[in-house]
Amino acid sequence: MAIQLIADSCCDTSPELKKRLGIRKAPLKVKVGERLFVDDDAIRVPELLAAMKAEKAGASSACPSPEEFAAFMREAEECVVITLSAKLSGSYNAARVARDMVMEDFPEKKIHIFDSKSAAAGELLLADDGFDPGDVLLDLSDADGVIQLVGGVLEAQVEQVLLQVHQLALQLGGGHLT
Repeated sequence: MAIQLIADSCCDTSPELKKRLGIRKAPLKVKVGERLFVDDDAIRVPELLAAMKAEKAGASSACPSPEEFAAFMREAEECVVITLSAKLSGSYNAARVARDMVMEDFPEKKIHIFDSKSAAAGELLLADDGFDPGDVLLDLSDADGVIQLVGGVLEAQVEQVLLQVHQLALQLGGGHLT
């Protein structure tokens, strides 16, 4: 049995990397006016950006529903879920609610949820650095090792993300970005 890797759609992967890691993604949504854009493989980013530019009232976003996470969790005996920072989104909370829903019906399942404390590239780095499908994902005998590995990667990523945010702030303050 392989451990299923699950993330919200903020985890920025190429189609090749998504396939290599076997990541299942629960989609975030963006509402622009009366239109709802689902952040999945079919999203048309230029269309979303044009709608956002044309909409005077702005846009809103929503995290994946607990049921969207739960559907993926039900498919595997053991899964690892990596979410967008809990301080930025409800994804982490939705994944925790999903775990509780699934565990009611399948108490034998092993579901590990990690707050990436990051976004996009930070989630990707955690997924890619922390999980090698030829190694960790296929070795169910060392679930504790997987949890320790993810914890260590998370600590390193928090420092890297803080540095990136600081550098971006410097660029914005210097007029390099608008």
